[in-house]
Order: sequence, then C-alpha cells, then structure tokens
Amino acid sequence: MRFALSMCIAITISACLTTDDSALPPPPPIPGDSGVSLLQDPVLVLRVVDGDTIVIERNGVEDRIRLKGIDTPELFASPPEPFSDEARIYVNNNVGTRIDLQFDSGCPEPPEELCRDSQPVPRLLTYVRLANGSDLGARLLEVGLAKVYVFNNEDFDRKQQYLSLEAEAKSNRVGQWQ
Repeated sequence: MRFALSMCIAITISACLTTDDSALPPPPPIPGDSGVSLLQDPVLVLRVVDGDTIVIERNGVEDRIRLKGIDTPELFASPPEPFSDEARIYVNNNVGTRIDLQFDSGCPEPPEELCRDSQPVPRLLTYVRLANGSDLGARLLEVGLAKVYVFNNEDFDRKQQYLSLEAEAKSNRVGQWQ
C-alpha cells in the first residue's frame, strides 16, 4: 500500500514539474467568473506555453502571443528559473478559454505582422484581457510572478501602471519578491 501511494505521489509530482509546452491541458474557465463575458473580439486559447506565452487560434489560424510589457521567469532555461512553473500554472488556471488581444498604441497597423518579437518563432506582442475584464499582465505583476519588461527603453501604454504594480508586489514581498 505504501509503495502504491509513494508511486502515485511521485507520478503526480513529476507531472507537475514537466517543461513540455503541450503538457498542460486546455485552461479551465476562470474561477469565480460570473459567466458574463466582457470580451469584445475573443480568440480561442489553445494552450499555455509559459507565464508570458500563450498559443491561440484566431480566424482559424494558430498563433503564439507574448504578453506585452512583462516578463516571467524562464521555464525552459536549464534549470528552469524559480517561480517559472508557478507563473505558467497561474496563467493556465486564470486565462479561461477565450481572451481579447489588445495592442499598444505604438503598434502600427496591421499588428499581426509588425508587432512581433524576434524569437525563432515570432510571437505577437499584445496585452491580454480576460473574460472578466482584467488585464492578465497586471494580475501576474500583482502576485509577483512577473516583472516589467522594457525593450530598448521603449515607452508603452501601460508602462507606468505596470511599474507601480511591480513596486507594490516588491513592497508586499509576494511571489518572486519574497
């Protein structure tokens, strides 16, 4: 009996520690959500890769997005950075199945081609609005699972708000700021 229980615990722990970006199931609905969606142009969430990268489907096309203005600990570093898995799990548990993409005012039209990062598989840079109306990047900053990311000293629409949320998380010693 003890052996069976030990094996069950070991399997559960190893499943939680995996770094395969397809290992997490599709995200569940947002906890405590009233069911009333505040989304204006929803896209389907296919999977959460890590704390700041999500695979979506929009207009029948799969795409990767990266949350604008934040950076979460690196899950696919060797070894993974502290709080990287917590960030991915937080996003997976809170993102729901549909989100809105909101582009920064500095992003030229059309954003699909011009607002991407320079990764081997370029990701669309966007803010993410959840079905309950909240900003996913802001929520990650509030709980200390992200830090503000400013690329080449750029200014962006939510920079001051994000810096304030990061400072508050540091002051409250939450997440990676413990």
